[in-house]
Amino acid sequence: MMATETAGRAERYVALDAMRGVAALLVVILHSERMLQGQWAPGGYLAVDMFFALSGFVIAHSYDARIAAGLSSLRFVTLRAIRFWPLYVLGLSLGILHQLLLILTHNDHAMSFGVLALASFLALIFVPGPVRHGGNLYPLNAPSWSLFMELIANAAYAIAFPKLTARVLGVIAVIGGLGFAILCLRHGSADLGATIGTLAGGVARTAFSFAVGLLIYRKRWRPFALPVPMLAAIVTLLLICPVPSGWRAIYDIVFVLILSPVLVAVGASSRPSPRLMGVSARVGLVSYPVYAIHRPLIDIITPVVEKLQIPPLVAAILFVVGLILLGLMLDRFFDQRVRRIITVRLGLRQERPLPEASLP
Repeated sequence: MMATETAGRAERYVALDAMRGVAALLVVILHSERMLQGQWAPGGYLAVDMFFALSGFVIAHSYDARIAAGLSSLRFVTLRAIRFWPLYVLGLSLGILHQLLLILTHNDHAMSFGVLALASFLALIFVPGPVRHGGNLYPLNAPSWSLFMELIANAAYAIAFPKLTARVLGVIAVIGGLGFAILCLRHGSADLGATIGTLAGGVARTAFSFAVGLLIYRKRWRPFALPVPMLAAIVTLLLICPVPSGWRAIYDIVFVLILSPVLVAVGASSRPSPRLMGVSARVGLVSYPVYAIHRPLIDIITPVVEKLQIPPLVAAILFVVGLILLGLMLDRFFDQRVRRIITVRLGLRQERPLPEASLP
């Protein structure tokens, strides 16, 4: 997924792919609380901070040299938007379908047709639309807030590229980290950014982790290597670890400011064994499709699971396995093809395959 020229050969950071894929699946578990009849990944939202750090690392790796060589900000942002667009729109479509099902079944949580039309239009042009109680920026597919933040961070990176020295990135990281820590303590957790009321916290999370990811790549920080299964296990344990409510904010601050950057740096230092190379790459490949569509699918499928009285664990296992298989098919038969069509229609040169970060 991530290739850089080293001593005349392509080096792959496949361990980061595996970490990203595992983190995306833990976000699915986080949002499957109703299906599982309990919360099995209480810290799953912290995966987003790792996604942002991975994004900074990946963007620096893939685009620093190209922007320095003359790639325009507009072209860069266009390429990034194309990367996100097909699966983002598919996730939005599933969110609209969920709301239509609620309307048809006269569910108390259904939007009115007017609100649904407004939310759909705003989301289609990627504009946040907190149009209902609760203030979700993207009420039809809540995780889309992080994709919005990712695009904003990408645009800021391209526009400010000549000024993003290590010192400037350090200042951004310090300011973002301090702002995040303060808002996290006030909120009680790092679960910030998805709603209009926590938007500032989302901006701080993004600024810190994205800047740190850029720094990790540019400073070539490679502390030590670990086996990929151990890395995946550490990520999993950190995100499923139950934390007393009084300590949640402290735990989240430590994870976001320290553990997440260290994990990204260690992942960049690590290489899977030949036997795990293909599996790790595929786990990373499925991460974005899974992330983009999982929430509305959960909302649509959970009532069916309850009506059929499928045991929660069985339902969750079937759902996750099905979601992974669907993600692989979407990547191959939908996402890549639609992006290719859009690229050709816009008259852009077909870009070589690039690692995708956040998002992740």
